[in-house]
Amino acid sequence: MAETDEWRDFRVHPTETGDEERTVLVWHIYQGVLTVQANKCHENRFYEYWRELPVIWTDTAGLEPGADDADFAGCVIAQNRMGLVRMIGWKQVAREPHYYPRWMRAPDGPENEAALRKEVR
Repeated sequence: MAETDEWRDFRVHPTETGDEERTVLVWHIYQGVLTVQANKCHENRFYEYWRELPVIWTDTAGLEPGADDADFAGCVIAQNRMGLVRMIGWKQVAREPHYYPRWMRAPDGPENEAALRKEVR
């Protein structure tokens, strides 16, 4: 599976490009970047784009996330000790580094993010 750092629309569905149960990033018109299983992307009409999860983890024990690392909602992408990847508040990751050993910043939204949000208002 080739990784990409580009947002893709759903003309190519994530289940066509790899494991159906892998975690991918979706861009939600109202909530921004979220994590979801590839086979669940069709369940929300507000998911406009998707992309592969980047492999740029930061070890929480070495560097805890801070407010500057968070998205507009105060969240980072974190992996818990059981391997589950999700969006979660940066303060919780910093408070529980034993439970969230890895984290990363959420990527920026698609280039047309502002226009898409304006369309749905």
